[in-house]
Amino acid sequence: MFLDPYSKKAYRSLPVCLLVCLLSTFSHASGDDQYLLQLLKKAEDARLSEERPWRLLLHFSGEKASASKIDDPVFFLSETGKKDPDAELAATVKGLFKPVELGDRHPRCRYPARYSWLREQLEFDEKQLPDPDCAEQKTYLDRVKPRSASLMFPSGYMNSPASMFGHTFIRIDSDNDSELLSHAVNYAARTDESNGMVYAWKGIFGLYKGYFSILPQYVKIREYSNLEHRDIWEYRLDLDREEVERMALHIWELREIYSDYFFFDENCSYHLLFLLENARPSLHLTDRTPPWVMPLDTVTLVRSAGLIAKSGYRPSQREKIQAISSLMQKSDISLAARIADREEDFSKNRSRLPPRRSVPVLDLSIELLQYSYAKKRVNQDDYRKLLLSLLRERSRYGSAAVNNYNSISQPHRPEEGHSSARVSIGGGFDRGKPFIQAGIRPAYHSLIDPDTGYVKGAQIQFLDSELRYYPRQEHLRLERLSLVDIISLSTYDRLFPRTSWKIIAGFDQLQKKNGHDTTAFRINAGVGVSADADLPGIAYAMAEVDANIGEGLNDWYALGGGFSAGIITNIGNRLKLHLSGKSLWYPVGEERLLLGGEAAAGFSITRNNSLEAIFRYSDTSGHGKSESLLIWNHFF
Repeated sequence: MFLDPYSKKAYRSLPVCLLVCLLSTFSHASGDDQYLLQLLKKAEDARLSEERPWRLLLHFSGEKASASKIDDPVFFLSETGKKDPDAELAATVKGLFKPVELGDRHPRCRYPARYSWLREQLEFDEKQLPDPDCAEQKTYLDRVKPRSASLMFPSGYMNSPASMFGHTFIRIDSDNDSELLSHAVNYAARTDESNGMVYAWKGIFGLYKGYFSILPQYVKIREYSNLEHRDIWEYRLDLDREEVERMALHIWELREIYSDYFFFDENCSYHLLFLLENARPSLHLTDRTPPWVMPLDTVTLVRSAGLIAKSGYRPSQREKIQAISSLMQKSDISLAARIADREEDFSKNRSRLPPRRSVPVLDLSIELLQYSYAKKRVNQDDYRKLLLSLLRERSRYGSAAVNNYNSISQPHRPEEGHSSARVSIGGGFDRGKPFIQAGIRPAYHSLIDPDTGYVKGAQIQFLDSELRYYPRQEHLRLERLSLVDIISLSTYDRLFPRTSWKIIAGFDQLQKKNGHDTTAFRINAGVGVSADADLPGIAYAMAEVDANIGEGLNDWYALGGGFSAGIITNIGNRLKLHLSGKSLWYPVGEERLLLGGEAAAGFSITRNNSLEAIFRYSDTSGHGKSESLLIWNHFF
C-alpha cells in the first residue's frame, strides 16, 4: 500500500494527537475532581445537609427525625442515606459527575428535585458538570405540564376496608382547561388482597409496601365516583406554579419507590404531606400530625396551614341518580330501571307519558345505564346501542330539566365535622350505684356522634376504651376495650339494594346468668337491612351472632344469636337520638337469655364538644340491670 506525502505526514502525527487527547482527558478528570472537592467543601461549610429542604427531599419528618420514612434502599445513593442526610448529600453531589452514558439512570435525571435545590445552593457551573439527556423525565414533564394542584378527598365507603375512612390524593392541573386531563398523584398499599380482615391485619402492622402512582384524573374520578359511590371534595391549593413544578419533580423521584404502609399513621394521607412540604418547605405538616393519621385529619391540617384557596364538591353518580329519582313517581322509577336493564323500550311508552315525566325517565335511564356499564354489567356494544337510542329520545325534549333536579345540594365539608380522636368524662348510676367514667377513642366516629362531615349511618371505632370507678366500693374496672367496632347502616332501595352489617370485637363487661358482671372477650357480627325513616332518620334491623369468652362464664364461653333493631334520627342541627333493642339467646356454653333496650341522645355544643345521655335496661335470665349516664365528649 502506498501513501501520498500528505497521508504519511498525517500518519506520523497520529501519536502526537493521541498524546494530546490523553493529556486533555487527564486534565479534564483532574478538573472534575477539583471541582467536585470544591462543591463538597462548600456544602459542608454551609451545612446543607441540615437544611430543612434537603431533609424533606429525603423524607425526614421534622428536625429531630433520625431516619427517613422511605424504606426502599434503591432511593438512597449512599448505603447509610436512610439515617445520614450528610452522607446522602455527598453521594448525590458525587453522582452528578457520573458519565452521561448512564442516560435516564444518571442521578441528575433520577433526582431532578435534588439537583435543582443543590444547583441553587451551590451555584453550579454547569459547564463543569456532565449534561445527560434525561429523555424519560422530559416526557413526564411534557405530559403532566404542572401548573396548579388540588387536594382531593373521596368520602368514605363502608364496604371496602381500605376506604372506610375516606382517602386523599393530589390532582396536578396543566395549562389545559379540562380537569379530566389533569393527573392524579396517589399513595397506596400495593396489594390484591380482597379479604377485609386480612387487609386490616397486614395494614395495621405495616406488612404492605406503599407506592406513589400518577395516572390521568379521569381514571381516578371513574374509580371513586362511579364504582365506589363516593362523593369527592376538591381543595384548590394555594401553591404557585414554581412550587407545583417543584412538587412534580419530587414525584418523579418517588416512582417505584416504596415505604412500609401502616393503616393508622404512615398511610395514604400522611405521605402526601411530604409532597406539599417539598413544594413549599416552610410548611410544617408531617411533624404536626397526631400518632394516628386519618384522611380527614390531613384535610383539617392543610386548611389550618392556610394552604386551601377554595373548595368544590363533585357528587357521585349514585348521588346524581338519587337526586333524579327523588322527584319521580315509583312507577316511573321502575320504568327507568327496566329501560336501563333492556327489559323495556321507551318508544313504546312515549305516547302515555307527558313530557314532564318523560324527561326524568330518560335522564334516569341514561344515568342507570352508565352506572351499569361502569360496573361491567353490560357489554360495550349493547351499552353504545342503547345509549345512542336514549340520547336520541332525550333530544326530542330539549335541554331543560324538570324541577331543576340536576342541582344537588352541597353537604357539609368533611373538615367541618368533629376531629377523629375523642376523650370523654362523665358519670352515672349502675343499678343505683354511682360511678365515674373516663374514656379515650383514637378513631373515629359513632352512630350518636354528630353527622356533620361524616357518612350517615356509619360507625367506625378502633381501640375505644372506658374505665369506670365506683367510689362507694372503691372499685376501678375496665368497662370496655373495643378493638374494632364497625356498623354500616346502608339504606336499601330498589335502585341500590345494599346490605347493612356490623362487626364488633373486644373486651366488655357482661352480665352472667346469675346477675353478676364479668369481663369477657366478645365477638359480635350481624347482617340486616336499613331504610330511610319518615322522621327523618334511619331504621334498621339485623340478625346477629354473639360469642363470649371469659373466666367468669360457665365453661369459659357462651355462644348465641338473635336480633337487634333501632332507629336513629336528628332533631334540628344539634340533637340526635338513637333508640335500640335486642334479644339474644345463648344455648351453648353458659346458657342464658338476654333482652335489652337503650335510649341515647347526643347534643352538639361546638364542633369538637358534645354531651351524651344514655339510659340502658337489660334482663339476663330474670336479673334486671339499669344504667344511666351523662358523658362529655371532646374531639381532638
